[in-house]
Amino acid sequence: MRAFIADLRRRKVHRAAALYLLGGYASVEAADLLVPLLQLPGGTVRIVLVLVIIGFPFALALSWAFEITSRGLVRTPSVEVSERAGQAIENTTHPPSTDGDRTSILVAPLSNQSPDPDNEYIADGLTDEIITDLSKIASLRVIARASTMRLKGLGDSLAAKARALRVECSTGL
Repeated sequence: MRAFIADLRRRKVHRAAALYLLGGYASVEAADLLVPLLQLPGGTVRIVLVLVIIGFPFALALSWAFEITSRGLVRTPSVEVSERAGQAIENTTHPPSTDGDRTSILVAPLSNQSPDPDNEYIADGLTDEIITDLSKIASLRVIARASTMRLKGLGDSLAAKARALRVECSTGL
């Protein structure tokens, strides 16, 4: 039972259930207010309530199977629960790569292209977000922010930045 509850949390089904119930309640309340105003038949509110109740299991099933990410709707990876260790082990087609297999990547600091120099924090924030998102990919080794920010004053030349870090330069394009 613990493993099932842990899987519910990992898949964020409880959030989907809460949001669905909140939306369902709002729908029923809106129907209750609008039925007399729009002169709809008396059973309309009951129909809305029944549709909300019928839709609940479907919403839970969809939230179990899919996850909404910045890349859109993504299938939630399945997890096998180890009986011996009691830990969740991801069931992936590729085992996690070792440091020797991982590609190193450096996110060059973005520069402020606006006429207002006070907007520099936006470029720094976007650089941080890109570094954070890329660091979640297991097959990538992302160079730390402290190392990349040293490159900020070196201009737009990738070759100069690569020389400063003593790495091979490849734009990937």
